[in-house]
Amino acid sequence: MIPSDRRIIVVGQSPPMGALPTLRAAVAEDVQPNDYFGPAGFMEMRGYPVKVDTSDAAKDEKLAKKLWQVSEEMTDVTFSFSSLGLNEGYKSHDS
Repeated sequence: MIPSDRRIIVVGQSPPMGALPTLRAAVAEDVQPNDYFGPAGFMEMRGYPVKVDTSDAAKDEKLAKKLWQVSEEMTDVTFSFSSLGLNEGYKSHDS
């Protein structure tokens, strides 16, 4: 049991508040491609959704390819983007 004179700081948000950034990104009229939304509060841990910067890791194309590759290997599921015409005109930074 926690003594009554000690406070517990909760990091994070309730499920409804945690869902708001996704909902805003899905339905807000001012959303542009590659916009990212997160909580407005201290260190983007709590609060109502606002447009925020993406991390450097989220912009790392090489890391994204590795994550996709590992995900395919771990799930034994592959997805062909070429069947959707999404690879047309694509140039990798690695090539």
